Amino acid sequence: MIGHSEHPDFSEIEMHISHQINTTDEKEIREHLETCSRCYEEYLLLLLAEHYSRAGSIPSEKLLQAIRKEAVLQAGSVSEKNTVNPVKKQTKKKSKVFYIIPAAVAAFLAVAVWLNPVRETKQNLNNKILTENITAVLTFAKGTVNVNGKTAIAGEKLLVSDTISTEHASSATLQFSTSALITLKADTVIQIAKLKIGVDGRPDITVNQENGSTFSKVLSGKAEYRISTPTAVAGVRGTAFSVKVDKTKNSSIHLLHGKVAVRQISRNSDNISAEAKSANEIQSKEPLMLNAGEKIIVTKVQIAKPEHISEKEKKEMLKFDEQEFRKTEEVQVMVKQAEEKINRQNQEKNENAAGVNQQKPQHKKMTLAELKKKYGNLSTISTTDGKVFIGAFNQSGSTMNIHTVNGEVKVPVGNISKVSPLK
Repeated sequence: MIGHSEHPDFSEIEMHISHQINTTDEKEIREHLETCSRCYEEYLLLLLAEHYSRAGSIPSEKLLQAIRKEAVLQAGSVSEKNTVNPVKKQTKKKSKVFYIIPAAVAAFLAVAVWLNPVRETKQNLNNKILTENITAVLTFAKGTVNVNGKTAIAGEKLLVSDTISTEHASSATLQFSTSALITLKADTVIQIAKLKIGVDGRPDITVNQENGSTFSKVLSGKAEYRISTPTAVAGVRGTAFSVKVDKTKNSSIHLLHGKVAVRQISRNSDNISAEAKSANEIQSKEPLMLNAGEKIIVTKVQIAKPEHISEKEKKEMLKFDEQEFRKTEEVQVMVKQAEEKINRQNQEKNENAAGVNQQKPQHKKMTLAELKKKYGNLSTISTTDGKVFIGAFNQSGSTMNIHTVNGEVKVPVGNISKVSPLK
């Protein structure tokens, strides 16, 4: 991508940090940033600008100076590691010339309220911007909903790698803090792949959708949100859209409002048929931007051109879009109630397990002499299924209780064929 000039331009760096370029170009820019102080400085400033623009302020001159110093140190440290390579030496020598911040970038930073959200940074900025974990909570469950194969409970907290599934005539809703909602329709399986707060302060969420249908609602500017299917990745920063994965693993994405960047998961293009390369289809080497009111189908070999969603599809999506975010206090109450219920269930389960494992009281075996002394006369009792018992008996309603040397046996009176006194 940057072969036409010595440095990537401002927009290319923006695309790099928002992952809107292909893998090859992203690697090329990343390697360039590791050796060029000027471009690495712009990279850091882009990350920082979004944080301060959301806070309604600008960074101090002291912090800007620290970033300039960090940019030079970063490029210098990489160059020193590669001193055996004359190309790297040359890069290091050039990078010192360009570490002073361009005036245009400084001016842009001061008014940067429109910068694209970003999601990655260097370790040196981690201590400058507070990070924390984000919570995902199952706020609604109807029908048969499972978490990791076990029956789900509304209010249950969810973690990275948790799998949520719905069965026939079932549905569920997950809320990620107060930034994103995802509703699972019937016969749907998803997995939480990423769940954290980025250094820019926004939740960074990735959901893997194996099959079924979902509807996601993401508040504008509140989260970096992606859904990954077997054939596509849809990334958004504030929108409402649905994703469906059919039995053949083809993905269809319908956008109600906002924008979605759709990228086909890499496949071997050598096997793509001529039909797939027709004018009606686009190979997705680059992300395709889907606009409000459009839909698209992504298969294993190609990504189709966007089409307009129908009024029926729009009407159905609007119903899900009406769903409101639950307030933080309400979610906290749900979580507490769910935890108490789960604790009770675990306690009952442990008690039941202990009861099963507990040894049954052992009955002392008695001899025939002891039975006769205790119960009186003994008899031989035969049953209709050929069994024979020796001992004392008494009848209680329709049941005969027979006391034998091995303990008490209960036999329905109707099953007794013969009773003879023991001689």
